[in-house]
Amino acid sequence: MNKLFIVFVISCIALANNRPGGLDKILEETGVQVHQQYLNDFELYLNCLKDFEHTLTQKKIVQTLNDWTKLRKSYKKIEHFIDHYDSLKVKYYINGAPLAKTEEHANLPNLIEAQGLQMLDELLYEDEIDWKELKRQIKLLHKHSIEIAKTHQQKTYHERFYFEAARRQIIRIFTLSLTNFDTPGSGNGIAESLVSLQSLNNYFKMHKPAFANKSQSLYKQLIFLFDSSTTYLKECSNFDYFDHLHFYKNYLQPLYQQLLTCHKILGIKTIDELSNLPQTVQYQSPHIFSNHFLNAGFYASTQSRNISKQRADLGRLLFFDPALSSNNLGACASCHLPEKAFTDGLKKSKGLVSNSLLKRNSPTVINAVYADRYFWDLEESDLAKQIEKVVVNHKEMGISFPEIVAKLNQSKTYENYFNECYPEMGIDKWSITNAIINYLLTLNSFNSPFDRYVRGEINTLEEPVIRGFNLFMGKAACATCHFPPTFSGLVPPIFYETESEVLGVPSSKDKENPELDEDLGRYMNGRRKEYFDNYKNSFKTPSIRNVELTGPYMHNGVFDTMEEVVEFYNNGGGLGLGIEVPNQTLAGDSLHLTKLEQQDLISFMKALTDTLHLNSKPVSLPLFADDELNKRSVGGETY
Repeated sequence: MNKLFIVFVISCIALANNRPGGLDKILEETGVQVHQQYLNDFELYLNCLKDFEHTLTQKKIVQTLNDWTKLRKSYKKIEHFIDHYDSLKVKYYINGAPLAKTEEHANLPNLIEAQGLQMLDELLYEDEIDWKELKRQIKLLHKHSIEIAKTHQQKTYHERFYFEAARRQIIRIFTLSLTNFDTPGSGNGIAESLVSLQSLNNYFKMHKPAFANKSQSLYKQLIFLFDSSTTYLKECSNFDYFDHLHFYKNYLQPLYQQLLTCHKILGIKTIDELSNLPQTVQYQSPHIFSNHFLNAGFYASTQSRNISKQRADLGRLLFFDPALSSNNLGACASCHLPEKAFTDGLKKSKGLVSNSLLKRNSPTVINAVYADRYFWDLEESDLAKQIEKVVVNHKEMGISFPEIVAKLNQSKTYENYFNECYPEMGIDKWSITNAIINYLLTLNSFNSPFDRYVRGEINTLEEPVIRGFNLFMGKAACATCHFPPTFSGLVPPIFYETESEVLGVPSSKDKENPELDEDLGRYMNGRRKEYFDNYKNSFKTPSIRNVELTGPYMHNGVFDTMEEVVEFYNNGGGLGLGIEVPNQTLAGDSLHLTKLEQQDLISFMKALTDTLHLNSKPVSLPLFADDELNKRSVGGETY
């Protein structure tokens, strides 16, 4: 009787976990096999590194490039796992962008030199190869790769790792590999994406026994998707004519979604079910262009218990209320106008208190939460502190939080709102800031015509828009800085770091005697760790979502139209104008875009316009309801 009871309990547990008896053992054995294959493939990569290091001593171009291709492909076989285990080391030492990087978590300022596979790819395809530098760089890469290999031999593999790593790699293929971000010299992104998908397929096939009693048809569907995706890449290998939109919508997106389905059908717990730590990406999201793909609470450093619709509604009132300024004449919305996609439409903003020109214009707050750094110069890394700096700045709101609290306490309506939303604290600095953050969390923009098309909610998209997107991801190289899905500097596939770029933005439109804008940007943002020459004139890469509504453009508003901006990029930025910008991160040569291609690019960017939040002004404000002060002008309108 006791034995029967034990069997019954075990059966109940298995059913509760949606996993039949024996599946745990199968997945455990699969995990051992998968991890061992990864270590074997890592060893192959190390051998390719060694061979390439030897080849460099012979200085034979053809053999060097052939062995380089083998090395790159051997890395692409393991990229999904090596990055999943050690993303920070990959960024700094293995396959990060070929630019020097500050070490974020160092106690003292430390600039890590440009190194790794992308740096080598650039060096190998320069007009004159610097063999000495190549040898130095490959020794560095070999050293760091061996160190990582030793660490990974001791790693404990968990059954969810393949699915997490594979889905992250799908994002990487779409956003970084197929755009040639990963291959800045060779431009072999399509060929390397093919290797990545084949590797993901081979690792997935090791899971076949786990599907024997669960869903063989699901297993076969995913294999078919992998096979058809690789076939497409083999047949459409010309970068200039590659249809990024078709491949994403019909191959990568179904793969991304089906991998999630397989993950769940096997009863394997997901990261969000196992960890209380917030993640950048909502793992359960089936689509990277979903409204909820990115976890807004992570970026705002706000736990889910501190997020609610009531608090967002209160934050909306505060955002539009001039009571938050010292002279009761300006609100947050005075510089972030809904009808201008929450920008101010000025070349340079005016201080609400001083009425003097500020250094830069006001960027949109739509999707602004999706970043790890705020302000044009990446000065602040905490959204609450960013809000505080604007409020207390003597040229902007010019007010202290105790003064705001005193004002809001004059309103019975506000008192009731705060007591309802924040019963433990009422009106104070934290609750005011948190309410505004809650409102900003609602200002997301992923419902443009383009988004709805890629999600399958509408069936057609105009041909110029499709051509424009393919140019954006391809020949025009826009997506190597403006990454999907935010089309900002938020770097995939982890979406943790926000990039800045040196474009050589001029101070005026004078093409005869162009001069570099004197604003040093990130170099003078007050963060001691970033006082390096490579950050001079470096500015945050903004989102191009709603860009149709957010002119004038650049931090100094130097360009009035989208046409002027595209022309600036097409000509090679400041270097293309003839300005001396030694640290420019934008390529200084022409993109050779035709007039039609430039217009197609603009058509695509206009298809990212989302008007969902552009009529969000409150009808009235609660403070001083019977007073003339309630008839205050905000954003050109009186309440």
